[in-house]
Amino acid sequence: MQLLDETPTPARQVAEVLTNMGASRQRIGVAQWQQATGDVMPRRLGHSLLFTPQPQQMTDFYTTVLGLRVSDRIHDLVTFLNAGPGDHHIFGFIASSHPGFHHASFEVPSIDAIALGADRMRSRGRDAGWGLGRHTIGSNFFHYNPDPWGSWIEWFSDIDQIDDSWVARDWDVPPHLWGAPPPVTFLRNLEPPG
Repeated sequence: MQLLDETPTPARQVAEVLTNMGASRQRIGVAQWQQATGDVMPRRLGHSLLFTPQPQQMTDFYTTVLGLRVSDRIHDLVTFLNAGPGDHHIFGFIASSHPGFHHASFEVPSIDAIALGADRMRSRGRDAGWGLGRHTIGSNFFHYNPDPWGSWIEWFSDIDQIDDSWVARDWDVPPHLWGAPPPVTFLRNLEPPG
């Protein structure tokens, strides 16, 4: 982990994605399927998660020393951390027998961009991964692809935004609200070679 005292680089600008969901009718006279492929590239790194055999010690360090805050926990499994108002989580830990890297998560402009990115990965011979779905904690739409190093790449959109009044809770929920269940390899931290 390397910490730098620098001004964060702003996220890549993206166009507003107009939706017709719930009572909101923002997109009138536009066929969305004709525009859905216009921008599918990641706009920023949103968060990453690590495996750790010491989740409480890691949480204590990142909250006490570095000033992050606990957003929510999935009981005895995952701890999500935030840096104040903004994304529900920017970092987190998954309980495991040994340390490791779980995933890097890249925000894309829409659910269409998630699905199109997953299609692109499959068309290039990559494993189908896990998704499309919506997470419980964070509420974001997601799709994961395994990377060549044994960890995961997540494409996400529509993550919960929190403010200083957010109250962290312990939850006993699966990692997804809907979608196929995760593959057995998703929460398994493979032993390092050697």
